[in-house]
Amino acid sequence: MEDDYLEIRQDKLKELSKTLKIWIRNIKQFSKDFENDALYWYNERASLSVFAGAVWLSGGYALEEFSATKGSLGEEWKGRKDLWFCLNQQEYIVEAKFKYQSFSPQAKIFDKIKQTLNEACSDAKKSVEKDNISLGLCFIAPYLPKSKEKDMESLIESLKKELLKIDYDFLAWIFPEVSGRLSYPKNNIPIFYPGGVVLGKIA
Repeated sequence: MEDDYLEIRQDKLKELSKTLKIWIRNIKQFSKDFENDALYWYNERASLSVFAGAVWLSGGYALEEFSATKGSLGEEWKGRKDLWFCLNQQEYIVEAKFKYQSFSPQAKIFDKIKQTLNEACSDAKKSVEKDNISLGLCFIAPYLPKSKEKDMESLIESLKKELLKIDYDFLAWIFPEVSGRLSYPKNNIPIFYPGGVVLGKIA
């Protein structure tokens, strides 16, 4: 059963609504066009490119992996930032993390995703561009062993409840119907990857 969700809690980030809707739409369409593939199950860099593509398609500009100044004022160094983007003249600096996360009953979903988002925000705080909004982004590829297939729907509902408890500024997810049983072996064990999640928080 296909399901998507979008919530923006922080007024400063309302401009991201169109971008996140396009992010959801693009993942859906890709899953339809490429039956045995998905945009959400790769890695951090690939996930950032999908997000950056949504920025461009929503009328903004985006630049990935660029040289920039890091640190706090008075203690600065040259480094690389994951993503810069601009929407309606507001600029954003992003540091991102990607995590494969089990949503089996034993998994500590809340703690692990919260920690990953906090790590992204910690990195984003190293931005010294005072007029930009610094964002921590957390991309999640939830997975479940094939042995739990019969419980898939109920466990996805439990996953959603855990996600909604996290202290985020925006959250979006998409579980495309066409890729709901998409699997890939991990240690020779079939693993299902039913959807993708992105969380963001101002650092």
